[in-house]
Amino acid sequence: MNWLFFWPLALYSLLSAWNRIDPAVRVGEIAEAQRQVRRVRTFGIIGLCVGCASFVLSVVLLPMVASVVATVDGSFASLSARSSAQADGPLGKILRPPSDATPWVNSPTGVLDLPTFVDHFYAADARADETKLAQQRGFVSAARNGWINADRSQTEVVLIEFRTPQGAESMYLDLTQTWRSGREGGSVQSAPDVNGTSLVVDKLDSLGNAHVRMTAPHGNILVYVRHFTAATPDPDQTKQIIQQQLDALN
Repeated sequence: MNWLFFWPLALYSLLSAWNRIDPAVRVGEIAEAQRQVRRVRTFGIIGLCVGCASFVLSVVLLPMVASVVATVDGSFASLSARSSAQADGPLGKILRPPSDATPWVNSPTGVLDLPTFVDHFYAADARADETKLAQQRGFVSAARNGWINADRSQTEVVLIEFRTPQGAESMYLDLTQTWRSGREGGSVQSAPDVNGTSLVVDKLDSLGNAHVRMTAPHGNILVYVRHFTAATPDPDQTKQIIQQQLDALN
């Protein structure tokens, strides 16, 4: 019975009890032989119990394991489908670096979740509030690309997707209002050709670059472009980039 239900116990039973029965009988120790027989019977009962318990546990646990595996597979499938949808959707239409440009490698690019987007779009002291605002606006996801151009200028393109156009419009108004408040420095200019607004910052940053920021809502997508240059910042150049992005979204 032990060999059928629980072979480790059967091996122990063979060494501990069975091998002692015959020697006890040969020397006439009948009581000892009977005691070993009872031990073998006890081991058999224990083996039966262990075997039955193992069967019951397998019946109970196998469906649970199968359910967990199915859930994990479903999660991976959902994640894969989400990534595929983002690649095929508006975020997949984000501008790519020109052939003569060098893509950014030391800063997150591609599809960004909310924490990653907030960390790289806002100053540290504003991130908690901006996270709440983004959630209230119906933030879905964001995409970001950046590259170094052949003339050593740099370009950053960000697409922020919301559930509704109202979410994109709300972020656009909040962003441009901050620019107009003067807290960011620079001068604000309207960009009616792209239905947007730009901020021209002549002050050089730590890398010796001035820059132009430009943003424009497009349905439920907010388009944001920033162009860094060591030369005099040119809003028209930035407007050409954002126009290319808007055309790609159409």
